[in-house]
Amino acid sequence: MAALDFDFRDPDLHADPLTYQRRFADADPVHRNSQGLWVLTRHADVLAILRDERAGTDRRNLYRSKLDPGRPYLTHVEHNLFYRSGDDHRRLRAPLSRAFTPRALASFESEVAARARSLAAALDPAGFDLVAEFAKPLPLGAIATLLGVPDSELDNLQDWSMALIAALEPAAPRSVFTAADDAAAGMKDLLADLLALRRADPGHDLLSVVAASGLPLSDDELLHNAIFLLSAGHDTTTAVLTGATALLIENPGQRRLLADAGAAPHAVDELVRLISPAMMISRVAEAPIELGRGKGGAVIDPGAPILLGLAAANRDPAVFPDPDRLDLARPQTGHLGFGFGPHVCLGAPLARMQIRLGLLALFDRFADLTAQAPPRREPSAVLTSYRSYPLAGAA
Repeated sequence: MAALDFDFRDPDLHADPLTYQRRFADADPVHRNSQGLWVLTRHADVLAILRDERAGTDRRNLYRSKLDPGRPYLTHVEHNLFYRSGDDHRRLRAPLSRAFTPRALASFESEVAARARSLAAALDPAGFDLVAEFAKPLPLGAIATLLGVPDSELDNLQDWSMALIAALEPAAPRSVFTAADDAAAGMKDLLADLLALRRADPGHDLLSVVAASGLPLSDDELLHNAIFLLSAGHDTTTAVLTGATALLIENPGQRRLLADAGAAPHAVDELVRLISPAMMISRVAEAPIELGRGKGGAVIDPGAPILLGLAAANRDPAVFPDPDRLDLARPQTGHLGFGFGPHVCLGAPLARMQIRLGLLALFDRFADLTAQAPPRREPSAVLTSYRSYPLAGAA
């Protein structure tokens, strides 16, 4: 049997990231490939790195080596909290995080519920594509409304977001960055116009609130982090809505737990755990990091890139007994579907709300759903993303 060597160009990785990660989780959970990349797939190791501020997220030099100065996508990366660590990350995150607490989002719940019911009501029982007609427009419309972007721009936002997400793929060709340039420029122009309007006539949306807060964010920082929220804030939720629907079609007896206020938080987190919308994320060691002790331990040197296999970690049997089984009553004490630590997903409370309300609206509209074909994945090494999921329903 050939020695394992993690390779971003391997078609098996893009076709089925979970199975690919599990090869390493089973045989070499603390793996250093031939290019010096560390690949971690055990829950304990992944969690340790997510908690450790010596494992930074600043990958700007990687993009600087690929892109010429002044390109719109590189400018987006330069101002994006996703690529910042430590105090700089906290400075950018703090004003945005205020809008995503459960308390702040409570008044937004009726908007999300109404949007979910409206989309569900429009679905044709004879046949519809869950992704295109429900799972994409629900979270995209919700995050756009939260930021004050009108529904008339949703088609543009969808196209731009997909172009920016494609640029996250480690093996992305140069053509992807050309499309990402156009997307970053288009979104920035749209949001800059909206920001000027909100300063003249403030509303209750996030752009208005942050612009009026007096907090230390430049316009470029505000605009590019709004772009980040728009692009990253819906496709992962689309993935969970799509994958969760498939799981609940197969396990109809568990749907009732989503309607139970006490059980719903565990139920949603179990769906996120199994689907793992972000399959893997990266870090860079900013200081020596000792990982574990004794056999299987390692010291990661400063500057070394680290890849965290969230999908495999979320199915680690040492943490989740019978990890492949859906159990909406499973106590959730450590899933990593939203990350963990300083960079835990900013929009997790909104995502949880949309997943719960979206699934409730869908299964309230259709007592019975039948899959016409399995969900069709977009090839990706890093994200769970779906192209289509044809369904038919009976009220």
